[in-house]
Amino acid sequence: MSASSEMQIRRTATSRPTGAGSHLSSTGTPSSASTHKRKHDSVLYSDAAVRFNENSLEQCRTSVSALSGCVAGIIGLTSYKGFLFYGFSMLLLSFLIFVVIRREHRKFFTNLNHVFVNGFFNESTSYMKIKPTNSRSSNSSSTASLVYTNKVSVRSSLESNDCYAIDLSLNSTGNHIAVLTIPSTIQLFDAATLKQLSSLSSTSNNFDSADSTSSITISAIQYAYVSPHTLLASTNKNLVLLWDTRTPQQETVQLNGCADEHNFLSVTSNSEDLLVAAGTELKGEENVAVAFWDLRAPINRQLLGYYTESHSDDIIHVEFDRTNSKKLVSGSTDGLVCLYDVGKSTEEDALEQVYNANGPVAKCGFAQYNTVYGITASNAFYVWSTSDDEQQQQTLVQGDTDSDILSKEIPLETSSKVIHHLPSTHSTIVDLLTDNKINNLLPSAFHETKSSWPLLMCDHMGKINITLVSSEQSEPIILSLHSPHSETIRAATTYQSSLYSCSDDGQLVRWQSSSAIDDHDDNKKQAPSKKKSNNRKPY
Repeated sequence: MSASSEMQIRRTATSRPTGAGSHLSSTGTPSSASTHKRKHDSVLYSDAAVRFNENSLEQCRTSVSALSGCVAGIIGLTSYKGFLFYGFSMLLLSFLIFVVIRREHRKFFTNLNHVFVNGFFNESTSYMKIKPTNSRSSNSSSTASLVYTNKVSVRSSLESNDCYAIDLSLNSTGNHIAVLTIPSTIQLFDAATLKQLSSLSSTSNNFDSADSTSSITISAIQYAYVSPHTLLASTNKNLVLLWDTRTPQQETVQLNGCADEHNFLSVTSNSEDLLVAAGTELKGEENVAVAFWDLRAPINRQLLGYYTESHSDDIIHVEFDRTNSKKLVSGSTDGLVCLYDVGKSTEEDALEQVYNANGPVAKCGFAQYNTVYGITASNAFYVWSTSDDEQQQQTLVQGDTDSDILSKEIPLETSSKVIHHLPSTHSTIVDLLTDNKINNLLPSAFHETKSSWPLLMCDHMGKINITLVSSEQSEPIILSLHSPHSETIRAATTYQSSLYSCSDDGQLVRWQSSSAIDDHDDNKKQAPSKKKSNNRKPY
């Protein structure tokens, strides 16, 4: 703001009556009354100049407010932190203006309130985080509906980078959670407090040996569906290990693999805890296989059987249906997701459906509404119907974070009912949240959308959102979360009103819905306090 005649407020002395200035005392000097009058001469301000300066200051505030809002959105400042940043920006602007005008502020403003106070909150409406225009975001009240309540590091020290959390599994009662890390360790935590309980080890296999030929590498873990104490792990030594977590220093069962040495990449058990399945890695010219064991057989019994004809590359993921103990799905880097009925006697009869994901499969499984999903390594996703009706056997919804992937790779005749091109700001699809009680975690706006599936997404800095994709509408609903993670999320699981996540930063985080937290606090307040009575009964 310059001090030119156009912007500067002009001030002029008030006119005095004729002869007032010639009123002298007998000594020829002005009287004391005349001197006092001139000291308190009024200052006249131009209304046009005052309005001009106030408008200029308001434009400065608007520009700085919009700029600070963009900066806050980029660095992820939300809620009260965002408004503190807004207040700091406004105070900094006022201070800089004051430094420029310094002691001449009365030439520009009638008082300093115009600089520091007036209009401070008027520009708060310009302070907002811009969302992508191709998706609907949930309202501000639902943004706070899922918050993280606990976090813990699986690393030996906060300064070290010696450990990365890559997989986790929650037991059937929801009180213990197991975390798989690199190097290969399995740590057990209390699901409510995230306090570490123990670390699993093996008496016959060395997890931490520097000799790679003798050490064992664990690629995936999974709790049994019924027993809350049985944990399975797939290894690179042609073995699937089983622990009773009540005795963590020794595995209770070793399931031997095929005659050929295989590395097992994935493992799962059915809903009755009777059958275990594991997928193998491609090794040379050998066939990959989905191997099976019957847990009712004697300890260390050889495998029950295997499927070798369905896949031609690494079997990254296997999963049993939680509602049907005979249904199994497998996903491979050959781009196929296969659905089996393991109750059939042969692999040819057992193979019911083959779904094409058009890329290496990273995750797959059973989802809501009798569907199967697949997520590729290139962050495309698909949801397929498992209906026996041939007319309904179709891709219900698909999408990606790169609009070029699907348009190049998917033929027109296989197009789905709805295609979603998700915002690329969260470019990694962690998993599809399949818990039947997932609605306990989500705000009410998510419940109104039928035939929808929630995707957990993140970026390389650990920022998270839950994106609800639907087969009924083309625009997803996005719920942004304030995340304590600082690197890519690797795995997540849900249980009732809690979500658990782990990432490359070595952090295990528990999330809860605001309603669950409020209910817990209310129960604490309503719990009657036990007071000791001082009344004594007479003898």
